[in-house]
Amino acid sequence: MRLFAYVVLDPRHAAVVAGRERHVLPNGLAVVDLNRSETELLYTESFEQERYFQRGVEIADGACVIDVGANIGLFALAAHFRAAGVTIHTFESNPFAFDLLQVNAGLYGSTFARIAWGCRGCLRRYHARSARTCRWWLAPRAMRTKSRWPSAPRGHGAI
Repeated sequence: MRLFAYVVLDPRHAAVVAGRERHVLPNGLAVVDLNRSETELLYTESFEQERYFQRGVEIADGACVIDVGANIGLFALAAHFRAAGVTIHTFESNPFAFDLLQVNAGLYGSTFARIAWGCRGCLRRYHARSARTCRWWLAPRAMRTKSRWPSAPRGHGAI
């Protein structure tokens, strides 16, 4: 028997990517996430309210956008679709969110430069040079929450 053809599923149209089910947003984008309610909040801020494009902030064709604290990449995706030829540099310190950012950027943003900033040993190297130690608390399902003080009162010590 001879193989004449085979099918390769385009990840942009798959229901599951990198072992994670995708969440379809109201504008038709389908992203991977850890927390649906936070994803919906970030979607509302980035796409519906355009919160980051207020007070004269515009993105022109060919612009360079730097997204520090990129989370799973929804603002970066909003910037990517806002103008042609946009180059986006994303920085994320939460390794759980960074992994999802990698997937989401790969699905939609070929012009994304993804940088794991402040995670996976970066903080340890920095503090080793300063002769101090620092532990970070990262909440895997609360993507917007990271803190040096996990037992601190709400709102204190969170980034």
